[in-house]
Amino acid sequence: MFYSEEVQKDIEFNKKTRQGKLVASKCFGFWTDICGFGSLLEKYNWDLQKLNNNKVMELQRSFYNIMGAIHGTEERTLILNDGIAKILKYSDYVRVNSDIILFYIRDLLISHYVFWKMASEFGVSVRSVFAAGEYIPYAINNQTGEQILQYNPNNISERGKGILNTTYVYNPTEFQMNTAFAKAFTIEEMGRKVGILPDFFYIESSAVELFNSIPDISFIKENDKLIISYNEIPRMDLHISNELNINCKGLNVTVYEISKFHIFEALDGDDIITEFGVLD
Repeated sequence: MFYSEEVQKDIEFNKKTRQGKLVASKCFGFWTDICGFGSLLEKYNWDLQKLNNNKVMELQRSFYNIMGAIHGTEERTLILNDGIAKILKYSDYVRVNSDIILFYIRDLLISHYVFWKMASEFGVSVRSVFAAGEYIPYAINNQTGEQILQYNPNNISERGKGILNTTYVYNPTEFQMNTAFAKAFTIEEMGRKVGILPDFFYIESSAVELFNSIPDISFIKENDKLIISYNEIPRMDLHISNELNINCKGLNVTVYEISKFHIFEALDGDDIITEFGVLD
C-alpha cells in the first residue's frame, strides 16, 4: 500500500507518542482579545453583513493588521475570530541574538497601545497577556486529503488531486499542547473576577523568569516597575499598576498589570513614554 510522506510522518509521531519520546520546548505565549466584541455581535444580531456595513469588520481587519503583525522569524501567529495568539520559540537563534526579545516585547506593547486607541472609537477595548511555558508537538501540523484517499500516485483523477491538495485539519506545530498559550488565554479569560481588566497589558511571572534566562538580558522588578536591561544598560521600564496573585485551575502565578511603558533612547534612539487607559 502506498503511504505518502505526510502519512509516514504522522505514523512516526504516533510511535513517538506511544514510546514517550516526544520532546517539549520552552516558549513565550501571547494572547490578546477585543473586549466588548460580543456586545457588537449582539447589537447587530450576529449578522456579519450588518457588522460589515457598520465598519465592525474594519475594526477586525485593523486588529489583524496591528496585533497580528509578524514580529520575527521565531514567532508564529494564530487568528481566532476576535482573539489573536502568538508563540515566540525559545530557540538557539533567540538566545544568540538576545536583543531580539527587547524589540519583541516593545512591538507587542506598542501594538497593544495603537489598537487600544483605535478600539475606543467603537466603544470596545483590548486586553493582552504575555506568558511563558512549553509546547510539545505530537502530530503533523496539517492533515490533507493524503489521510483519507487511497490512490495510485501514477494515476490520479482531477477530483483526487483536488482532495489531496485540500487541508482538512489545521494543527499548527507550535500550538500543539502549548502551556504558554493556554496560560495566557486562561488568565485573560478570567477577566474582571480576578482583576484582569480591559485596556491593560499583563505579564505573567514565568515569562519574567524565562526572559532572565536569556544571555545578556535582565528583567528585574524594582518597586512598581519591571526594568528590562541589555548588557547591564536599562532599555525599557514597565509601570506596574497592579500585582495579582492568581491561584486557579492548578495555576499559581503572579501577574503584573502594565499601564505605562517607557522606552529609553538606548533602545530605540528616542525617549518614549506611553500610557494605557488615559486618552489624549
